[in-house]
Formats: sequence, structure tokens, C-alpha cells
Amino acid sequence: MAASKNILKIGFNGNLSGLSISVNGKTLCLDDLNGTSKKTRSPKQIQAQKNHSLISTFAGSINSIPILKRVWYKFYYKAPYRASVKRDMYGSPIPKKTTPFNKIMAANRKVKQNIDYPNEYNPFVPTNADSMPAYNALLLPEELIVNINFVRNNNIMDFSKREHKMTGAALFSAYNPKRKSNTRFEVFSKWNEIKEFTPSASYKINFPVTSEEQEILKKYKDCYFYFTIVTETETGRIIRCFSSRGVTSSLKDFPVIPVEFTNEPK
Repeated sequence: MAASKNILKIGFNGNLSGLSISVNGKTLCLDDLNGTSKKTRSPKQIQAQKNHSLISTFAGSINSIPILKRVWYKFYYKAPYRASVKRDMYGSPIPKKTTPFNKIMAANRKVKQNIDYPNEYNPFVPTNADSMPAYNALLLPEELIVNINFVRNNNIMDFSKREHKMTGAALFSAYNPKRKSNTRFEVFSKWNEIKEFTPSASYKINFPVTSEEQEILKKYKDCYFYFTIVTETETGRIIRCFSSRGVTSSLKDFPVIPVEFTNEPK
């Protein structure tokens, strides 16, 4: 391959501290130590990078839960406004063959982000899902127990005869690190499938908590908890899922004192 002859070579001597060069509208700064060039980033660019990192981490954790990956693929987009152009629930054109991960990313980009950690408004499941029944979750050192109350207006929620399986899915987002050396937040996911689901007034779902996860939780002061349930037919066809905001609680005394999460008004 022939080399270009139009190459501008410039040499610098002495202290390069503070020297910058503008090339095609972009500012390059020379490193104080080794003279290598670096692109400067504006505060807006830094914030955008933090937001993208936050959303991609959160979306990746949701996408790692098999049942939620299927839920996002099926339920996120409404019917297209026009036959020729498919649009998402916000009216924006969508590309063909959009993956569940990209759908989760798109939904979370609509949220006004806290650049340090996910908040209660980050959608864990599509917002057009059914409203989540009341639940109370208790985080113990080695186990998470979620009790769901299916009674609404003194009546047990109606389940169709087709709903044979139920999966509980949860996400932890620990934030406010006790030490500056710790990462801004940590996210890990849980799920548990009940194959022979029998509708009743209440239901209990258990999730194991590993020793590694315990150690991570100890490093943070607070935690957001996201929870949903998904029902399926006997053959695995999704009937419905339930949506609710994330709820937060203090990790200050964990694991000495159990941590409680609830979506019921206090």
C-alpha cells in the first residue's frame, strides 16, 4: 500500500504541560508525562458516558434473567401506528430485529437518570404490564423470601385456567458505597420458576443469596429492589407479567438485622 505524502510532522521540546492543539474542531491535549495526545471531554460527555454505563449494566442484569428476556421481546412495543413504519411505544421508529437488550436500553434511556445508580423509575419490566400485587420481601443472610398477596378489594385475583407456571424475578441494586474505592453500585439478578402454580390468596417465593453476594451487600449503605412475577401456560407461552417501581431500603445493619422491602404504602 502506498504511503500518503501529505503528512505534517511537528516536533516539540521542553515542558509540554498545558499545551493543546485544535484539529478539525476537536481539542487534543498533550499528556504531561509522556507527551501522548488525549481528547478532552466536556462535562456533558462525561455525564453521558456515566449514564450509558449505568443503563447498560442495569439492562444487562435484566437481560440475564431468561423469562424477562422473553417478556421484553414480546411486550415492550405496541402495535405500529402505520403498517409501513414500525414505531415504539413513544412513537419513535424502531429498527428491525431489535433485541430484548436494546429494548431495555431504549426504555431506560427515557428515564431521568441519577448518574450514580439506578433509581425507582428505571423500568425492570415493560411499563405497559399489569400492576404488581402487594408484596413484602425479607432479605436474610442466605435467603430472600418474598410473600405476595393476591387479594384485591377483598377478592382473590382472577387467574385463567391456562396459567400453570409462575416465575418470580428480582433484581438488587446496591448503592451508596461505604468506601470511595468501591464501585458506584452493584447489580445482581435472581429468578425462581414454580412449575405447578396453584392460584391462591397468597404465595411465597424463595431465592438463595450466595456468600459472595452477602459480602458485596455489606459494602453498601442502601439498596433498590425490583420484583415481578410472570405467568405462563403449560407449554411455556407467556400470559402476563406485573410491573412495579423499585423500592429502597437501608443495608446499614445487614446481615445482623434482615432487610425489608415492600411495595405497599407505609
